[in-house]
Amino acid sequence: MFRSRSLLKRKLSSETEGQCFKQKYRESVMSNAIETPIKSPNDNREYLIIRLENGLRALLISDLSENNDVDADEDSEMEESDVDEGDDEESEDEDSEGEINSLSTGKQNEKLCKKAAAGLCIGVGSFSDPEDLPGLAHFLEHMVFMGSEKYPVENAFDALIKRSGGNDNAETDCERTIFYFDVHTKHFRSALDHFAQFFISPLLKIDSMQREMESVDSEFQMNLTSDSLRKQQLLGQLTKVGHPMSKFMWGNLKTLKTDPAEQKIDVYARLKEFWQTYYSAQYMTLVVQSRETLSTLESWVKESFSQVPNNGLPAFNFDHFSNPFDGTLFYKMYKVIPVKNIHQVELMWSLPSLQKHYRIKPHCYIFWLLGHEGEGSILSYLKSKIWALSLYSGNDETGFEHNSTYASFTVTVGLTEEGLDNLFQVITTIFQYLEMLRRHGPDARIYSEIQTIEKNNFRWQEETDASDYVQNLCENMQLYPPEDYICGDQLLFEFDSQVIAEVQNLLVPDRCNITVMSNRFEKEKGEKKYEQWFKTPYFETEIDPDWLLAWKNLAPNENLYLPEVNKYIATDFEIKQPDRPESEFPVKIVDTPQSCLWYKKDTKFLIPKAYVYFHLVTPFVNSSPQTAALLDIFVNVLAQNLSEAIYPADVAQLFYNLLGYETGLVIQVYGFNEKLYMLLETILNHIDHFTVNKDLFEAVKNHLIKQYYNNFIKPGKLCTEVRLSLLQQYHWTVIDKRAAILDINSDMLGPFVNNLKSHLFLEGLVQGNITSKESLEILALVESKLNCKPLPRHLYPDIRVMQLEKGEKLCSVAVFNPEDSNSVVTNYYQSGAGSIHNSCLMELLIALMEEPCFDVLRTQQQLGYNVNCMFRNTFGIVGFSVTVHTQADKYSCKLVDERIEAFLQLFLNKLVSEISEKEFETQVSSLIRLKSCVDLRLKEEVNRNWSEILCANYLFNRSQLEIDDLKKISLADVRTWYKDHLWSGNKFYKLGIQVVGNQSKDGNQRAETKRHQSPHNLVHCSEKASRSHSRGELNKTVIHQLSKDLVDETRQKSYELQFLKDPESGNNQDTYICDVMRYKEGLALFPVVKIVK
Repeated sequence: MFRSRSLLKRKLSSETEGQCFKQKYRESVMSNAIETPIKSPNDNREYLIIRLENGLRALLISDLSENNDVDADEDSEMEESDVDEGDDEESEDEDSEGEINSLSTGKQNEKLCKKAAAGLCIGVGSFSDPEDLPGLAHFLEHMVFMGSEKYPVENAFDALIKRSGGNDNAETDCERTIFYFDVHTKHFRSALDHFAQFFISPLLKIDSMQREMESVDSEFQMNLTSDSLRKQQLLGQLTKVGHPMSKFMWGNLKTLKTDPAEQKIDVYARLKEFWQTYYSAQYMTLVVQSRETLSTLESWVKESFSQVPNNGLPAFNFDHFSNPFDGTLFYKMYKVIPVKNIHQVELMWSLPSLQKHYRIKPHCYIFWLLGHEGEGSILSYLKSKIWALSLYSGNDETGFEHNSTYASFTVTVGLTEEGLDNLFQVITTIFQYLEMLRRHGPDARIYSEIQTIEKNNFRWQEETDASDYVQNLCENMQLYPPEDYICGDQLLFEFDSQVIAEVQNLLVPDRCNITVMSNRFEKEKGEKKYEQWFKTPYFETEIDPDWLLAWKNLAPNENLYLPEVNKYIATDFEIKQPDRPESEFPVKIVDTPQSCLWYKKDTKFLIPKAYVYFHLVTPFVNSSPQTAALLDIFVNVLAQNLSEAIYPADVAQLFYNLLGYETGLVIQVYGFNEKLYMLLETILNHIDHFTVNKDLFEAVKNHLIKQYYNNFIKPGKLCTEVRLSLLQQYHWTVIDKRAAILDINSDMLGPFVNNLKSHLFLEGLVQGNITSKESLEILALVESKLNCKPLPRHLYPDIRVMQLEKGEKLCSVAVFNPEDSNSVVTNYYQSGAGSIHNSCLMELLIALMEEPCFDVLRTQQQLGYNVNCMFRNTFGIVGFSVTVHTQADKYSCKLVDERIEAFLQLFLNKLVSEISEKEFETQVSSLIRLKSCVDLRLKEEVNRNWSEILCANYLFNRSQLEIDDLKKISLADVRTWYKDHLWSGNKFYKLGIQVVGNQSKDGNQRAETKRHQSPHNLVHCSEKASRSHSRGELNKTVIHQLSKDLVDETRQKSYELQFLKDPESGNNQDTYICDVMRYKEGLALFPVVKIVK
């Protein structure tokens, strides 16, 4: 994937080998081993850094802390000829549906295991793209996985990973490309050797190029509606000619196929040349982690990676490109029309690269102050004026915003309507705060506080997923000296007031770019321009001279001042002794008509942290779309009321969540246990004395109106909403809530909150470094502050699910964004009431299906970038689904649906005639291993237990029961079940959801050249138009109306689903659902189902 947003913590960019590293590296070049990196005292793993003779540097991590893996002889051996799969991308509609998904939870059994992982970072990225082949680095990242000389089967590596219970992926950034995978320990050696061959002798097969070009293009098309990426690409347009940031780094069919063909460029030859130039050992850093000794890992790495070629070329960098931006373009105001309904202003400064100051992190100190939300902060003042509800200071964690040529510094404010009207005053407030910081000078006390917080966090750092960890470290190895590989991006090592002051002095008004995003600009007068690649509409204007003059003489703002001493910073890290007998699972220590409290003292992780979760159960919040919207308003207003008081807790690693559910309100507080009670008490006091300012109410209401809209314009989210509204007896979609919220006023919120609190059942979990006595005190606090009456048992809310009709039903709806060509097709196959047995059987089926599903629908047929199949558990009613994200100007939803059905039939043949008993046993063992994986963090264990409580299952040993059941399932069981649930079977209950995108401006031409295209001619159910009308013809009217709606978006605008039918369906018109409520009236309801023993 193209790395648009890093999954990792912000890392400081540098040249391939940082200056501070070079000297130490030269000193150790004659030695195989380099010094050990500094690690957390809580980290029990062993580390070793080595350098191979070809120049590749490797960090070896021996993780023997849990020395109890599943017996090796439980697994069947896999033959190399059996593997041929591709990785599975997550889609935005993969949601949790009430019941816990047992595939990813439950990890108690007598034999526990961890995954092994490897990550390799190459010091090259999209900055190195040739001028005439934009996106080549990203394209090569895709092509590298298409087989090697030693393992020539195209999807051999991906299939090996999937069969072994792992995952693999890659991402391309501006100056680096990262490849990574994780796998069960037993198969790590084999997977590591497969992995190494991609960098020794990849096939880069010419017959794979077209398919992977399609994949790159689909990835780009899927992100066309991302406002953050559109803004980033627009920023690239402001750079100096020839600067690498001006390049189009994604790549698409135009840059990789059409244009090169016209210019007679041999893309294949250039691809191989790029690989030979940049995929060289001296630019590579490798991290491997496994349950092996360091000496074993060292021998494996040497055996597999010593043959990676070193072309002998000198290190390359982009240091000579200093400030990337053209001042005549950058120091202006840009008014951008976003896809989402938002009002936002972003101030951005271009700073010199700060890598050499990574030990000081001057920008982090300033970010911390500008982003503060407590008293005296920018946001506190803006909220008091109802000009803003959010503020973010930092950067977007992409190589684009922090690389070796510069470092961006941004302040982004989420504006209210009034804030946009008072834009000058909002920006002035930010400049006043910066001026206050310059006058005051860098504050050693505040810097010390940040140091202490980060130091505490590092000291008690818990283990992360192996895959995430190796990704992070292999990139850190490109940025920091060896001793700081682990801590370099986390700690603030030393205070230097001069360095901080130098950065502060650069953050002045006349060096600032101002970008404002708002749909209001649709009506803006002047020349509307369009960014070349994303076609983002914008207006370019000079900053008002009167504004600039006013900012040169800024008067102090008495409402802005530095934060006080943080009372939430932890100082007591004692590990408490248990005050009751230890237990493997949570124990119910209170059970009354009013409350139920589960408790578990942590005796495994031994960190000074605790988790306190409470579910305030009530049927009242889900009784109508109006009450559901009122709950959202309450949660958001409460969060705004709380932010100033408890933001210091947040920065001190004490966190809270307020979550609205269909069954009530969930309150979560967690972090260092010493002051957790104080945090919870503050939250409960605000609930107890809840008030709402009318102006704040209106601001939150407007924010939610926009937020609802911004959700249902996403095809994946809309697909989920439609599916759940059809499956659940009552599911209020964001469209329903947006309609209801329009009639809600501030006078309605107080009575709603009082009704919510009047009768509740309180169910909680307290787990971690906390005693049972303290837990009882916490429950007493909750009960006293809420002061509610017990909820009668018969009023406990239950979520009921509809029983689908036998056969096939389709629900096809149009996307709301007229410029979005992305379509989503989800075919859901309902089985019925869930049990441990049928859940395990379906998980096994999905595990067997995952590889061929991805290989056929994505790799071979290229239907879309995101393709997945998954087991679905909807409040106890189970089934499975296949989802494809595609583009309307490439494939119709009808065709995708047909291809899914064809694949399912193909898979039946594979299941019956190709999958052997040996392969099946291997898959069973792999799934058992997955369920046996040890919890890496206390939070994992807590959330698993909480899921059981929240769903009222209380089956804390679920995983062990599933493991026992998996051992009993036969291949014949899976074959029989699957055959029964296909269209020809006697248990075929299919619900197809299709969210239909709009063809892009050149979509018709592209579709005509697409040999797979089978146009899905759809008409609105309410339309009386002739069936000869095509979807494209009908869209002329629809798009015009939607565009008008988008331009003239007001609070009173209503939105409804636009149901579509296929005019070619003939007598099968009844297959299409065009009225959700009417359809459900004819369905039976399943009883309430709990998947328990």
